[in-house]
Amino acid sequence: MTIPCISFVGRSGVGKTTVLEPVVAHLAQRGYRVAVVKHTRHVGVETDLPGKDTRRFWDAGATQTFLVTPDCVTHIARVVEPAVMATVAEIRDVDVALVEGDKFGPLPKIEVLRAAVSAEPLAEITGRIATVTDAPEALGTAEAGELPCFGLTDSVALADFIQAWIVAAQTRGEDWEEVEHTADLALRVQAPDLPGLFTAAARGMASLVATATQAILTRGATIALEAVDREALLVDWLNELLYFGGHGEEQAAYLAFRFETLTETALRATALGAVVTERRNAVKAATFHDLAIRAREGGLETTLVFDM
Repeated sequence: MTIPCISFVGRSGVGKTTVLEPVVAHLAQRGYRVAVVKHTRHVGVETDLPGKDTRRFWDAGATQTFLVTPDCVTHIARVVEPAVMATVAEIRDVDVALVEGDKFGPLPKIEVLRAAVSAEPLAEITGRIATVTDAPEALGTAEAGELPCFGLTDSVALADFIQAWIVAAQTRGEDWEEVEHTADLALRVQAPDLPGLFTAAARGMASLVATATQAILTRGATIALEAVDREALLVDWLNELLYFGGHGEEQAAYLAFRFETLTETALRATALGAVVTERRNAVKAATFHDLAIRAREGGLETTLVFDM
């Protein structure tokens, strides 16, 4: 099971905690296990009460302290570099991880805007998947028309949005299989509809790229495409995911998807991915080799060939 990780970011004073707190409550009330990571750039923040045993051990020079009680564990550790991504990568046994802050990190982001502070989105952040604002009319055309937008008090709708990502990350139907091909890699993909086919093809491609990934989905990409037909759209979709996944030290495989629009010739979607920990094949591109999306009983199917 993969775990979506989403960061709530914004300028100081916009009320990120005020937005996030009721969302956590709604998700917890629905039975989801939620991890929350608070990121701050302040150094020397008080994390324990002066005079308490664990604080005395810390002041004495301990590099890590643990306080274990019958119902919780508190862990404090000294770090040299900001450790948001390292912390997130270690999260287990939850359904979703939510981060407050870390606007310049690689995580998928929901930006919080408040007109009294600034209604303008931060130009320098990447991976934005939604906006929370009290001034939607101030958003540019791209942000207003292409990304989900919520009001500052729309905590139920925002929880619904995050719940959809939890479901997408946990739904892992194996609707593909590898098939023999002379020189390259090939997949046979089946699904009940076009979104299912595009999702299964992307997950199947990820299985060719990686033997294993981190459990946490810490990468986000928003993709908008137009093509002459659905076959060309599928190839472009897969190659965009390969492009966003990269081939460097922190290659990502995209595993969870949300389609805002998907027709025979156009799509707009958000994808969440996980860092690859064990590589399998160096997939260069999806190809048009004998590609056709065909109707079958109960849905659609196609065979995809990938260049290595």
